[in-house]
Amino acid sequence: MADENVPGNGRRKRGGPAALALLLALAALLVSLACAWRMWQWNAARNSQIAESAAWNARLRAAEREADAARAQQQTLQGEWQDQVGDLRALRDAQNALDQRTRNLETALGRISDQQTQGRDALLLDDSEFLLRAGQQRWTLFHDAEAAARAYELADDALAQVGDPAFAPVRSAIADERATLGAVAAPARIHALDTLSALREQVAVLPLAATDGARRGTPDDGLLARTWRALSGVLRVERDTGTSVPAANARIARELLALDVAQAQASLLAFDAAGYRAAVRQSDALLSARFDGDAPEVRAMRAQLQALSAAADVPAPQLGGALAQLRTLRAAHAMQLIAPAPATSTVKP
Repeated sequence: MADENVPGNGRRKRGGPAALALLLALAALLVSLACAWRMWQWNAARNSQIAESAAWNARLRAAEREADAARAQQQTLQGEWQDQVGDLRALRDAQNALDQRTRNLETALGRISDQQTQGRDALLLDDSEFLLRAGQQRWTLFHDAEAAARAYELADDALAQVGDPAFAPVRSAIADERATLGAVAAPARIHALDTLSALREQVAVLPLAATDGARRGTPDDGLLARTWRALSGVLRVERDTGTSVPAANARIARELLALDVAQAQASLLAFDAAGYRAAVRQSDALLSARFDGDAPEVRAMRAQLQALSAAADVPAPQLGGALAQLRTLRAAHAMQLIAPAPATSTVKP
């Protein structure tokens, strides 16, 4: 009670509410400032969000426009791609058609080439057959080994150009027959034929052996002797000893010898070994009986005939095998071309 009457205590009591009010005002001001700061920050953040949202919206609209443009471009590209696919399909169809036409053309060209090859081979085979037949006839008619071998060589050259390998064995047969023709034209045999031809030319100048009248001396010129010589020139009977010939005169003896040499030459050309040796022996016997054995020409001719007795050892060529084989192969080949092709089944299993 005593303190309430003190003046300082009254002032304290009146200043407390004012301070409190001041504090409350300050607090309210601080709260208002804080709220205003927060509102400002919120507005700034909101404005920033709005601006960012506007930027994102602008970007989104730009992206949508780009997407629309890309979509339109994609649709354009898809249309172009479809057009290109159609063009490629048309090109593929055209290429397939062109390939089919090319295959058909190749097939036609192959058939034409086969026909040309067959025609060419047929002509070559005709030439070969003609040459083989000509060579065979040349040898058969004239025994001309050189010409026959040349014909066989030309036939072999023609067969070498034939594309079908089925005719290859004919060339082997031609080679064998050409070898036999080459053996016929051996130098020893040709030398024998030339020697016989030279001997035929020497027959006309060979000296004959002396007659019986010449051996006895000069014949008697009496009437009886002249009569006997006249009659003996018309008819003479002598013993045939097998080693002499009728001595009518020198011309007949030389002609007989020439005929024997010609027979030996013909037998050699005909590959008649027995006839050749018989003709050589007969020629030698005629030389011994009717010609002067002391003359060097006669001795030389007899020596040559004896040396030529072995010239007939070459066998005669056997021609015609290659020609027969060629004809057989051509006939078989023609039958294969004529025979129909076997029917093929189109049913799938």
